[in-house]
Amino acid sequence: MAEKKLEGFFGPKKIPNNPYMKKKTKNKNKQATREKLAILILTLLYLVLALVNLGNTKGPVNGWTPQKAGSPVIVEFEQEETIERITFLAGLGDTWYNVTALDLYYKDQSGRYEYFATLEKGASKFLKWLYLNLEEPITTDSIKVVSGIYQDPEENFIRGTRGEIMEVCFFAQGEQEPIAIKSLTPTNPYLDESATNLFDEQDLFVYEPSYMNSTYFDEIYFPRTAYEFLIGNETIYENTHPHLGKIIIMWSYKIFGVNPFGYRAMGAIAGALMIPLMYALGKKLFKNHYLAMVAAALLCFDCMHFVQTRLGTVDSYLVLFIMLTFYFMASYLDMDLRKTSYIKTLVPLFFSGLFFGCAISVKWIGFYAGAGIAFLFFVKMYMEWKSFGYGRIVHGGKALAARNTLLTCIICIFFFIAIPAVIYSVSYTPIFQIQSAAIDGQKFTIAEMADNIIASQKHMFSYHEGVTQDHPFKSSWYSWPIMYRPVYYYSAPIKAEGQWGTIVSLGNPVIWWTGVAALIGTAIVSIKKRDKRGLFIFAGYLSILLPWAVAPRSITFLYHYFACVPFLILAIVYMASYFMYGNSKIKKYVNLYVLLSALVFAAFYPAMTGVKVSVEYIELLRWLPSWWF
Repeated sequence: MAEKKLEGFFGPKKIPNNPYMKKKTKNKNKQATREKLAILILTLLYLVLALVNLGNTKGPVNGWTPQKAGSPVIVEFEQEETIERITFLAGLGDTWYNVTALDLYYKDQSGRYEYFATLEKGASKFLKWLYLNLEEPITTDSIKVVSGIYQDPEENFIRGTRGEIMEVCFFAQGEQEPIAIKSLTPTNPYLDESATNLFDEQDLFVYEPSYMNSTYFDEIYFPRTAYEFLIGNETIYENTHPHLGKIIIMWSYKIFGVNPFGYRAMGAIAGALMIPLMYALGKKLFKNHYLAMVAAALLCFDCMHFVQTRLGTVDSYLVLFIMLTFYFMASYLDMDLRKTSYIKTLVPLFFSGLFFGCAISVKWIGFYAGAGIAFLFFVKMYMEWKSFGYGRIVHGGKALAARNTLLTCIICIFFFIAIPAVIYSVSYTPIFQIQSAAIDGQKFTIAEMADNIIASQKHMFSYHEGVTQDHPFKSSWYSWPIMYRPVYYYSAPIKAEGQWGTIVSLGNPVIWWTGVAALIGTAIVSIKKRDKRGLFIFAGYLSILLPWAVAPRSITFLYHYFACVPFLILAIVYMASYFMYGNSKIKKYVNLYVLLSALVFAAFYPAMTGVKVSVEYIELLRWLPSWWF
């Protein structure tokens, strides 16, 4: 059976040309269904794994924000109890730092209240359960809670009383359920009825704070600001990144509630969506279901992908949008513009520009990806210009080629500059809504909003330029491919005897370390074969990595490499396809490689999820001397 081959950007496209097309089409449809089912199953399995133990689905929603120090509330127990532990949930408040303190007094045998402890909500504490173990347990049937003033021990300007405490739980000696409360009585001199909110949701108690019920790492920024958007709070805490990612978390709150699952769920879903997207990208480049499945499976088993997408930050959305940007650019690159309707050629460009706008509206790293897609676009334009005179263009010749090329470039100014600019500006909508509400609903003019956005960009640049303080887990961009220093996100605040709960952001060593060799191999092979798939891979990889060499921010972390990982995996698959060409026996080694990646993923699972395991097991996972978690 003869086949006619058309040369696409990513290699030849096979087009059947035989009289039995119906039979072939039927078989092809069955195969397509099996392929879709395979990637659907992989995606669902990953989604289930990502959502399991992601975080509690319920948490206290009412709290107390003292307006002044000295407001007391009397807590009466059913009977005399010996208190050993106190847990309390830090909420928001109505100031920037939102700090506060609660002074605790117990009623002694004479009926007098004696001071015994202070609950402190310091800066950078939001939706986080804190605990206090009493060195000397106290026995009483009544506690007086009085709003106090928090003073930061290092920064004198961090001082206040108007931070929110959402719930306080007292635990008797040897018990893991809170002591039952008989009555609550706010009293003078500064009567505040809302003080009873400290004890109104005792059924949602937490005995042992952990990542399941509390924020950790950079979740102090993005979920807090998303919550401020949700309630229209006048103070906007995180203002060093564009706001689309925080808007997505705000919608996650609306869907799943204000709780740990709520501010993490959308990120986990975005991580799951990357799996079929990785498959589609692999299928686009390699025209092969097996190789596309390998690409999807490797992303599924990458440790950083798993950790970052389960964290309540915005990197999940950033990487998803970058992948979509490159996918649609790949769709355009692989089109035969000579045999495709001109309008159809604009569709993938439109979506590439749309998702580019979404990416830059999450983090500025999206701009880095823009350099890669611009490079690929102009390579395509150059190739088409050189090849005029074939197919559709043969009737118009060079004039038609010039017209279409020029028109496409003009339209792309709209797709890749105007549309992203609109998306970026619209991401500031919550800011303008909050500011407008603060001035009695007065609307801003377009010029005023533009000035506000420009001022915000200057502030953001100044902030990142000024990030120079030292950090134990910082790392330089050139060390990221070998994972010289992972980022230690979480350590269980209460450690069981001989056990450790930890969450660390690092890649799968099998994938990342072999990926370095694959990148070198891809460069050599693609240059030798003049294979533009290598050009695509490196356009994505280097456009995201290299800007960090000159970025104004001097403190960088391994997770900044996250957006490079899909292209690293494509390089691995590229080399697998190279070795498999004409040698089917190599396939079994590829299968073993994927299996090994899955086993290493499973081995690191406790260190990615905070599951408590023995300290000795965690120590076995520290494969390099520079690894600490």
